[in-house]
Amino acid sequence: MFVFFLVFASLGDQMMEYKLYQNECIKLNCSSHSLTDFQQRQSFFLRLFGWDCISECQYQSQWTILRELKELEISIVPQFHGKWTFYRFLGIQEPASFFFSILNLYTNIKTLNDYKNLEVNYDEMSSVYKVQSYFAINAWIWSMVYHARESKITEYFDYFFAYSVALFSLYEILIKWLFEARIKLSNRTLINFSIPFFAMYCYHFYFLF
Repeated sequence: MFVFFLVFASLGDQMMEYKLYQNECIKLNCSSHSLTDFQQRQSFFLRLFGWDCISECQYQSQWTILRELKELEISIVPQFHGKWTFYRFLGIQEPASFFFSILNLYTNIKTLNDYKNLEVNYDEMSSVYKVQSYFAINAWIWSMVYHARESKITEYFDYFFAYSVALFSLYEILIKWLFEARIKLSNRTLINFSIPFFAMYCYHFYFLF
């Protein structure tokens, strides 16, 4: 038996106060005659990470709403545009997630280098393990980019390549099981075995778009 509840997502950007603050900020800073002044005041790091006038007004208006809610002792912390509002650091939108993505990236690069330098007997799965590492490294690079500054493109790339790691991990497990079962796999068999996974990945692209 299922029980359904009515929920409101991204309550913050639906608030009238937020819309008023944002529109006022855009009117004061983003019009043709005031945009140049805004750009001159903006720091190098904010420009580097693509904080234009409108996105800056959205960010400042979000924190204005959050401070007002705190002053009124209202415990609700709303999302804005589908996301929580984080403190920026040097223009980085989500500093903690950005930092941990760097650590994950470093860990995968170091593990791959350590594996290549191991003096062990030849492992028939070594090429698969290396490909898995390259997928993971690529995914953490785009995770780092996405958490540095969200956009439609960085969001898509983060999701696409995170899914590639999950899907290839499943592929890797099945290949490992076939090797452990001593089932001989020709190149043609491996290609045929890979086609359904490639089709699933293509469908993921289609589904997100």
